[in-house]
Amino acid sequence: MIDIAYKNIRLLLISISSGYIFYYMEFSERVNDTLDLLVKSNSSKAFGLYILINIGKFAALIFSILALIIFLKVIINKFFLQVGVS
Repeated sequence: MIDIAYKNIRLLLISISSGYIFYYMEFSERVNDTLDLLVKSNSSKAFGLYILINIGKFAALIFSILALIIFLKVIINKFFLQVGVS
């Protein structure tokens, strides 16, 4: 029983932390200034870095949403199993 609660808490912490990473990357002035600098640059490596940062940002968002959905699914299933409705 403790192992199941630990997995649920760990899943919730993963969801919160990846959501925070997305929030930081989306609204951070430092990250946005770096992206602006990369856009103004004519280097192909800068363009690759720009794409990598954006992919990482949206991967964190998707990972956060999926972890939250799985957490809610586990909690709802546990509730219905305790109530006796399946």
